[in-house]
Amino acid sequence: MEALGSTARLNDLKLRIQSTIPNVPHEKESAYKATEAHLMNSWEILLAFIIVEAVFAYVAMTKISKDTRQ
Repeated sequence: MEALGSTARLNDLKLRIQSTIPNVPHEKESAYKATEAHLMNSWEILLAFIIVEAVFAYVAMTKISKDTRQ
């Protein structure tokens, strides 16, 4: 979600309440910083999750194919 929020620049959006009460302060979320370093870090973490889960799936599938039960 952080990578998607950074890409969509969620911190630049106005809150709904700001349309009726413009003076409401809006603190930016650090999780949605739109910087290159933050976005790359988020994508690296997502890639690591994909690799780990793919390895687990591969190991599980090879164990299933080696199963000799009838």
